[in-house]
Amino acid sequence: MVKIAQRLKQAREQTGKSPAEVATEVGLSHGAYYDLESGHDWFTSVDLKEVHQIAKAVGLTFAELMSGSGIPDSEQVNPEELRSLVQGLLNSEQLSVDDFENNIGWSVAPFLQNSAASEKWNVDCLRAVCDAAGANWLAFSLS
Repeated sequence: MVKIAQRLKQAREQTGKSPAEVATEVGLSHGAYYDLESGHDWFTSVDLKEVHQIAKAVGLTFAELMSGSGIPDSEQVNPEELRSLVQGLLNSEQLSVDDFENNIGWSVAPFLQNSAASEKWNVDCLRAVCDAAGANWLAFSLS
């Protein structure tokens, strides 16, 4: 997580923005933003919408912020595509939503009703859902 924080700080500095400017732009408190840039837990403390907004504010993609490298546009997975993958898995494995949630340790029922619910997930939840569905979590894009 320190590397994520280092990438964030470096990208922010390259944009010429202050930490306070980025925090305000994405709607985080200054303290919450400083925590992230200091290496606070990126995987549980912010939701995916915030992570994507932070990355965009400093000129990075989600994958670049999280891993240091990009993902080709052709490989990106949007929420609706991920929802289809999960539903396909449930059908092929004859799993109930409850069984799937128990297997991965996260609630996905709201997401299966409306894929936009993924915006409120944290990175750990995204990774668990993508791992189960056979998708690359770094390729996840809200747009």
